[in-house]
Amino acid sequence: MFRRPDVITNMSHDDRHSLPHDAEQLTALLLFERSQHEAERAQREAELAQREAVISAQHETLAAQQQAVAALKHQLARLLRKQYGPQKERIDPNQLTLFSVEEIEQLAAELQHEADEAVSEDEGSDDDGSTSEGDTTRSGSGSGQKPKRNGHGRKPLPKDLPRVVEIHELSEDERICPCCGKLKKCIGYEISEQLEFVPSSLQVIEHQREKGACNECEGHVAIAAKPPQPIPKGLPGPGLLAHVVLSKYGDYLPLYRQEDILSRHGILIRRSTLCDWVAAAADLLTPLYNLMCDRVRASHVIHTDDTSIRMLAPGGCLNCKFWTYLGDTTNPYAVYEFSLTREGKEPSRFLEGFAGYLQAEAFSGYDQVYAPGRILEVACMAHCRRYWWEAKETDAVRAHEAISYIGRLYALEEQFAQAHLSDDALRDARQKHAVPILNDFAAWFEREHAELLPKSPISQAFTDLHP
Repeated sequence: MFRRPDVITNMSHDDRHSLPHDAEQLTALLLFERSQHEAERAQREAELAQREAVISAQHETLAAQQQAVAALKHQLARLLRKQYGPQKERIDPNQLTLFSVEEIEQLAAELQHEADEAVSEDEGSDDDGSTSEGDTTRSGSGSGQKPKRNGHGRKPLPKDLPRVVEIHELSEDERICPCCGKLKKCIGYEISEQLEFVPSSLQVIEHQREKGACNECEGHVAIAAKPPQPIPKGLPGPGLLAHVVLSKYGDYLPLYRQEDILSRHGILIRRSTLCDWVAAAADLLTPLYNLMCDRVRASHVIHTDDTSIRMLAPGGCLNCKFWTYLGDTTNPYAVYEFSLTREGKEPSRFLEGFAGYLQAEAFSGYDQVYAPGRILEVACMAHCRRYWWEAKETDAVRAHEAISYIGRLYALEEQFAQAHLSDDALRDARQKHAVPILNDFAAWFEREHAELLPKSPISQAFTDLHP
């Protein structure tokens, strides 16, 4: 019977006599025992490697599941916030660690000083270069006098409102002087204002068109022309038609409620008729809308965005889109386009012929808009900020640090607006104060981007910002 070497070492004296006395047989026995030991060790190592592989695979599966759970929680939080939460993306200013109040105050003082100097150069010099005398007091931080703040009292009523004067006279007893018994004379009026509401009313305009005929032949009858009507042979006048459209789209008052309101005046107009009036008004306003679109496309800079809207359709609802296009200060118009889908052909069709700067989100559908090269892409910082704000629950440090950079840029723009900077002055101020912040933001971005886990919410914020 063969024994392992370690077993042989521990054998008793009687068992050792059972071993072969031949050296060759004993060597063969030792080699066999060693090979068996190595085979067992190799088997144990293989089993251990297999177990480690299984554990590693389980760790990877667990990490992937945890990442998927985090992504689902993030998506669920977005949907709940979109459905029930506040729409404004507010951040506690105390969490903006890179936001320096002292730095902003110093910047505000610098901008105000620059604005004061510019105003002094423009207003304080005559054509011959001499300084003119006048009132040099200004409100703001540079004048040493705090600007007057708006109070919380009653604001004066507009002067253009119709006014009805009601004179309240003294009674007969009040007109008698209790001292001498003579009549008092009027020395003025104590005036106070009261705001009253006059309910809307309907009126019937009766068009009486004169008819004329020849007395001799009693022919050639002529009828006076009636002014152009918004709807030919229609019932509503221009004011009523404008009121229906404004109530529906400006005051969000559905047509069935307008039907009820008109019925209280004793006028029964079905909502189907009101709907026909709205459609007729849209046809009537089409030339004006086309003119506004042309003016927007004539702008040097256009801002655009889209929003979803549910449209009733047979069998359910369609997720349609409203596209907004906002012109520059030269063409200050906002126009809207409706589409059934969110495809790049929609903005391409509207922007056909436009050449300039287009500020929009990083939607891939705009790629075909920028492809010809006549339209230059301008990114939207508000859309960029949204991804960081949505990732603040999963990676608060990086998210708040990114938001702090953007917050500093927003604070700069607010200071520029308060200093009334525009054109070249605004451009120079942005180059001087905003570009260094953007450079620091880019350097921070490159450092942090290499350390991110893929497919995480914070990684999406970095990916959507990365060129």
